[in-house]
Amino acid sequence: MVRQATPKAKRKKKQWITIVAPKLMNNIPLGECYTYDPQLIIGRTVTLNYMTLTGEARKQHLNVGFKTISVADGKAITEIMHYYIIPASLKRFVRKGREKVDDSFVIKTKDDRYVRIKPMLITNARTNKSVITNLRKTTKKLVQNVVSEYSYDKLVEEILTYKLQKYLRDCLHKVYPIKICEIRDFKALEKPPKKYEFVKEDISDIIAKSRSARKGKEPAKSDEPRRTQSSDNVAESIVKDKSPEKKPEEQVPEETSEKMSEKMSEKAVEKTPEKDTPTEEKPAKESVPIDDVKLPEKAKKVEQDLTKAKVKVEPDKKD
Repeated sequence: MVRQATPKAKRKKKQWITIVAPKLMNNIPLGECYTYDPQLIIGRTVTLNYMTLTGEARKQHLNVGFKTISVADGKAITEIMHYYIIPASLKRFVRKGREKVDDSFVIKTKDDRYVRIKPMLITNARTNKSVITNLRKTTKKLVQNVVSEYSYDKLVEEILTYKLQKYLRDCLHKVYPIKICEIRDFKALEKPPKKYEFVKEDISDIIAKSRSARKGKEPAKSDEPRRTQSSDNVAESIVKDKSPEKKPEEQVPEETSEKMSEKMSEKAVEKTPEKDTPTEEKPAKESVPIDDVKLPEKAKKVEQDLTKAKVKVEPDKKD
């Protein structure tokens, strides 16, 4: 029997689809994808360094994440979903003698999209914990007020062009001097959070409250710091309080002062010894003869040996 040939299923040819950046970046091509069905690309993400997109070397510490939304005419259109600073470059911002302030919170935009923002502040000098908490609260209120008036695309544009960072730095500098103000992480959330509370306030009121809170916690310059006294110091202070007060010295009139100076000069003359008066000589100590001194037995033997060994030397004859 002859077997009938089964018809083979035709395979679809793969095609290259270019991934394109959003309008904010002038539809720059980000890369290409080789697939059977272009609809399978939707939902995929791509992360690139910001320097490769703009050509600016100063922005090589930033990474941007894109997500494909739709496909049309062999091009995959994307939008920015993630923006963050590389962790290795975050360590370079911090220096000795400064404080780092971090925070993370969720914000709702004008077009009802939720975003998580993580700002980072670095102060000019070391500060107290009360100042750090005050800065953290004011940054959250300022960002919430600004973001609530922007759409999602406008917010992304403000962050990429560093307008939002400059605005925050100028506002927070009135509260406490700040060296660096950055948004270290920005991410769009797909699901809304369980709880979200926001009360809009004027920016001038927020800065005024933060400054007043800082001034209230700082001690006044005239106030001296309290010092605890020991038991010995307390006893000394009690004794000083009980001791009678000294009367102020009365002013001596001019006539009496002259008389007092004359008396003092007379006493000084009496005390000074006369130069002509002979001084008594002290008696000299009596010398003891050598024969009367008692010598020990060994010394006597040595003396006898020396007398035996004496050699008489005749005097030299005169010419």
